[in-house]
Amino acid sequence: MKSEEKVIKDNTKKVIIRSIAIMLGLVIVLLVATFAFWFVTRTQDSTNVIRTLECLDISLSGNEPIVIEGGIPLTNSDGMNTIPHSFTITNECNEPVEVDIILAILSETDMQAEYVRISLQSGDGTSNNTGLLSHYGLRTPTVLPDSSSRIISSNLILGANQTIHRNLRLWIDANAPFEQTRGTSLYSRIVVVASPRIVPTTTGIVTYTVRFHSNGGTHVATQYVDHEDFATEPSEPIHFSDYIFQGWYVNYDFSGEPWDFRNDRVTSDIDLYARWRNGE
Repeated sequence: MKSEEKVIKDNTKKVIIRSIAIMLGLVIVLLVATFAFWFVTRTQDSTNVIRTLECLDISLSGNEPIVIEGGIPLTNSDGMNTIPHSFTITNECNEPVEVDIILAILSETDMQAEYVRISLQSGDGTSNNTGLLSHYGLRTPTVLPDSSSRIISSNLILGANQTIHRNLRLWIDANAPFEQTRGTSLYSRIVVVASPRIVPTTTGIVTYTVRFHSNGGTHVATQYVDHEDFATEPSEPIHFSDYIFQGWYVNYDFSGEPWDFRNDRVTSDIDLYARWRNGE
């Protein structure tokens, strides 16, 4: 009899414990469900928008290509008197683009780049980029299949629907040895690569572009400078013809004083042009 009562009591305890556990579980569920509906929201007043460019296109046109038969080495002055390949680049869109001008060296070329001299001159003749072809940086990946790509001008900014003119000249360098160059040929094409102009900006601060034109020297990267801040003075470029660097100027003709990186503040987009002096 006592054992039966003990069993009943034990069963009753188990039922009570289970009931309490179930009740606690229901209370927890109810609390969670209740608090899940207790919250406050606030929504941004403005709308975040990302739109892709509707237009990214340029056009390239020019006169007859450079064809030199029976070419011989020329001095720089004689080379600059040869007939150029003149071409025009036009931004066909309303958004600014950044342009690189590439000379693609085609696969049938067997003339060494170190024996070829190149000049890329602005249409008005005020900006001249001259040097041995081998000194111009290679672009990877190449712009045309089965070719190598030499960057002969970079970081050119074309505004909305802007057009620029360039004159390309190629000749055999005066110091090219006959044995290494006779019977060889150079085949090339101008290729223009355009990309959207990307300017890092800080909210509420106007940022300007400072472009460096080395005029035959090593490449200097474009800088983006906040309004009335100072551009960073780059390392002196090295000219491919061993000229001596004379400073950076805001004018094509090097008039006025050279840019003073310690005192001159940037208040607009500017182009700085390297001035050189013959080291001889």
